[in-house]
Amino acid sequence: MSGGIIEYGEAIVKDTINTIGKKLLSRLYDAYEDIRKDNISNDIIASLTYPDINNMELAQQVNLNVNNRYLYFRSLLSANKRIHVDEIFHPLSVKCFDDEITKDISKDELFDENLFVVLIGKAGQGKTTSLRKIISNEINKEGGKIPILILLRNLEWKNKQNICDIVSSEFNSIGVPVASDLVPYFITKNKILICFDGFDEVPHEFRRKALNLIKSVKHSFNGTALITTRPDTEVTYETGEFINLEIENLKKDDVEAMIANNPCIEESERELLLDNLKGSNIYDVLVTPILTDIYMASFYYLKETPKTEIDFYNDLFMALSDRHDRIKSLDRATKTGLDKRELYNIFVKASLHILVSGDQISFLKTDFEGIFSKYAKGYDLDPRGRFDSFSDVMDITSLIVPDGLFFSYVHKSILEFHAAKLLATDVNEEMKARVLGKISLDGNPRFDNFLKFFYELDFVAFNELYFFKVIDNFCSDCENLDMIEVISNEMKIPKSINKKDGRSIEDYPLLVVSSGKLLGVLSLILGGDFSEYYEKTRRTISDVVLLASKNMRDDKEGRYVKLRGYLQEEGLTEVVEEFVGYVISISMDLKEKAMIEIEKRREISSMKDLEDFL
Repeated sequence: MSGGIIEYGEAIVKDTINTIGKKLLSRLYDAYEDIRKDNISNDIIASLTYPDINNMELAQQVNLNVNNRYLYFRSLLSANKRIHVDEIFHPLSVKCFDDEITKDISKDELFDENLFVVLIGKAGQGKTTSLRKIISNEINKEGGKIPILILLRNLEWKNKQNICDIVSSEFNSIGVPVASDLVPYFITKNKILICFDGFDEVPHEFRRKALNLIKSVKHSFNGTALITTRPDTEVTYETGEFINLEIENLKKDDVEAMIANNPCIEESERELLLDNLKGSNIYDVLVTPILTDIYMASFYYLKETPKTEIDFYNDLFMALSDRHDRIKSLDRATKTGLDKRELYNIFVKASLHILVSGDQISFLKTDFEGIFSKYAKGYDLDPRGRFDSFSDVMDITSLIVPDGLFFSYVHKSILEFHAAKLLATDVNEEMKARVLGKISLDGNPRFDNFLKFFYELDFVAFNELYFFKVIDNFCSDCENLDMIEVISNEMKIPKSINKKDGRSIEDYPLLVVSSGKLLGVLSLILGGDFSEYYEKTRRTISDVVLLASKNMRDDKEGRYVKLRGYLQEEGLTEVVEEFVGYVISISMDLKEKAMIEIEKRREISSMKDLEDFL
């Protein structure tokens, strides 16, 4: 920083950034003027504190706050210097679930003033970066709104949450105090663009609370919002006032443009990267921005071109530490004196610890140091040295970076892969069984990407210690439970709800199931081949549940609503039974194929042991 202002890079970005404060202060001033003209409340009008739009010091502070919070970020290529989203963003395509129309996320209008927009992307597909670009566009749009970014992972979900207080707090954070009492007006009159980032990062037990918070924007104030999430979370299965937009995979031209236009790459490296792409099959793997970032950040230091997604992550730690040494032009000693391999061992153990222990990937520095120090105890270090292992990993790899007052993995998939790799390659069978058993019992979708990596890294353990047991549990349920109860357990449908409880069936939407359930594992292994059939069945039953909910509201006597009755009335018991039969059939087929593959791999391994002996 220089004089409190970030070094901006391109002149056009500088001009844009330096007008942000004045634009937002002007929009706030106009909003207050509209409030005054509407005469909505003398008390509110009397409390209005108009911003001084000519106060350059205030405008500069708002510039700084908005850029720091919304528009600047770190990547693998720019870990030591944050970069503005306008300098690095490559236009991504999104497809609307309803009409199959594809749009350019950075140019086309994505919003419908009557709908919530859900931006869906898998791990590393650029959801948060896209959100930053949408915010930048909104700021620069003539007559645009005031964007408000709410990081759902940072809210204290154990406490009562109110959208007006949250938005008011965010206004204060960017340097323009707005009283909570004024927020309803801002939403109702379409003065702000509310962006909820990371629905998938909300702890599982608070997802319903988060969904209700989002819905309150419309139900209480007739407003709308934008939400980002990974696929198959609760918000993606809302209907009516929600529209789903799915980020599409990168194509060949996208990858080449991202490399050609990235300002963080040296020209010599850029040419090498682009030359290596010619005639290769690597485009089949480079389908997300995070994988393309990894390619750009580490390829120059890898011994061979990665061929799979696993290859990209596998050597990332060592490649980045080599890059650090070469950029520094010296083999600088670490604070701890540990070498890269020793720091790597601490890093992967800390990653598995963090993944299994909770939903967070961001911590205060002291919390991160405490976790890393646990796994540095095996080395000859004093207590301070064990804490320094965290700083050493940050310094030589930049896989964990500053994130405001917190520190965070540069991307969640970094945590997920390295946790999976440790479990797959350096943990005994008993510990594997304990970890996978906890994941199965936990039943939380946050493990899905971790399981995807683990499936590729340790096919045998994934099946024998996890998948086969999930199948057995499901089949046991089918033998001992009613079919409706089985599918209710899997799809999270209530079997009966008492109206007197103050809840209705619609409070329990049909969800794609979590990792601990069979449907979630089948979706993980089979992807779209299974999801298409599942989605068709889910929507059919969903319509009946909504009908049950309506009938429940009309039930004046407050009797129990039983899902079985509605399914029988609509002739859908057979649909459920057919679906369960289909699930069992494909599960058994997969199990049989997996057992044959496991036996084949063990025979190959046995021969290799003999060859090594000879």
